[in-house]
Amino acid sequence: SSESTLALELSPKIDGVSVNGTIVDDMLTDPQTRGDENQSVAVMGLNGLEVACNFKAEEEFGIQYEAFVTEEDRIAASDYLGLEKPYVSCRHAAAGIIHRLSTMEDDGLLKFISLYPIATANLDGTYAERMDYIQNFGIIPDDMPKRKVVEGNMHQLLEYTETYYRDLGSNRDELSFMIDGMVVTVYDDDFQNIIGRDGRTNKFQLAVKFDPATAKSQV
Repeated sequence: SSESTLALELSPKIDGVSVNGTIVDDMLTDPQTRGDENQSVAVMGLNGLEVACNFKAEEEFGIQYEAFVTEEDRIAASDYLGLEKPYVSCRHAAAGIIHRLSTMEDDGLLKFISLYPIATANLDGTYAERMDYIQNFGIIPDDMPKRKVVEGNMHQLLEYTETYYRDLGSNRDELSFMIDGMVVTVYDDDFQNIIGRDGRTNKFQLAVKFDPATAKSQV
């Protein structure tokens, strides 16, 4: 009913490239980027990357990241690679760097990549506990918007999500990297299990994108 309450997690939708792998101690191992529905592409250049500082996993577990590049690193990576035409966007830079690291090892490129943990597998605990834990294995800039958990009835949740969405949209131009919307996740494990998955897609998550950026120009 409209008065039933539900908890949602609200988080920024990073404009990057999906990368998954296995955490061993403090390292990312066997990293892959999503290819088609049935096949992934190994990213050999990220294998063994240290993703935690003064923290080690007690056991191996799977992790999924959004790999992205800040505006500063977009320019620096273009200069490092000696590109005649610099990467045109942070998204373009992330895709280009991950593609290069899929074919070769280049330790010099690693400093330009940020990794935002978004999901995990084979890890015990509730969804909330798992999400808190995997944040220890991220590489993110200081201005990353905080995840937020809200709870209420349908009317209250609409207000909370609209407010978070507006705040992200109004502040996104000030961030050092690109976001293109927000992600709404059903927070309760039992509800997640009921809603389930469709292939690689979590049906208990919804991406809400911003309107395309527009600008006036004289032709």
